[in-house]
Amino acid sequence: MRYALLDSCDPVRAATLFYGDAATLWLDSADTDHPSSRWSYLCIAPIATLQVRAEELSRGEDGFADRADEVRAWIRSTERQRIAEGPPFQGGAAGYVSYDAAPLFLERFQSRHMPRSDLIEFNLYDTLLAFDLEGQKTWVMSAGLRAANAEEDDALADAKIAEVLTRLGDTRRAPDVDVPLGWS
Repeated sequence: MRYALLDSCDPVRAATLFYGDAATLWLDSADTDHPSSRWSYLCIAPIATLQVRAEELSRGEDGFADRADEVRAWIRSTERQRIAEGPPFQGGAAGYVSYDAAPLFLERFQSRHMPRSDLIEFNLYDTLLAFDLEGQKTWVMSAGLRAANAEEDDALADAKIAEVLTRLGDTRRAPDVDVPLGWS
C-alpha cells in the first residue's frame, strides 16, 4: 500500500472532480458522535465489480447463496498491506444492498412487485482518498492492483496516486455545482 499525505483537501470539491467517473463512491458519516465519523472516504476507479441482479436469482435461494459465497471469496481473495497509522478503511469492497433485496435476508418481508433494480452491487477499490476531518489531513492511497487477485504493484500504485494528485490540482476539471451540498 502506497500513499501521499496532503495537508488538507475539501471532500466536497474532491467529490465534484470524480463524480462523473463510473462507480465513484463517497462514504460520509452522518453520526458526529460515532468514533469513525472523523473520516470520510472517496473510493474511485474500482478494479472489479460484482452485481447481483434480480433475474439471476430466479433459480431460488441457492442462487443467492452461490453469489453470497462468491462475494465473500472475492473480498477475502488476498491479504493486503495496511498502513499502520493510517485510516480505518484502506480500500477493499464497498457497495450497497438495495431495498428490493430485503426478501433475501428477511423471510417475513414479501413484496408484490418484481424488483427492477440491481439487488446488490459491490466494487473492489484499491485507490481512495481518506479525509481525516479532525486532523485536517487527506490520505491518497493505492495498493496498485490490476485485478482482485493480483499482487500489489508499487509502480502502479504510484501512478494511480499521481493521477489523483493531478486531478486534485487541476481547477479546470472542477464543475460548477449549482445545488448546495450539505446536510443540516
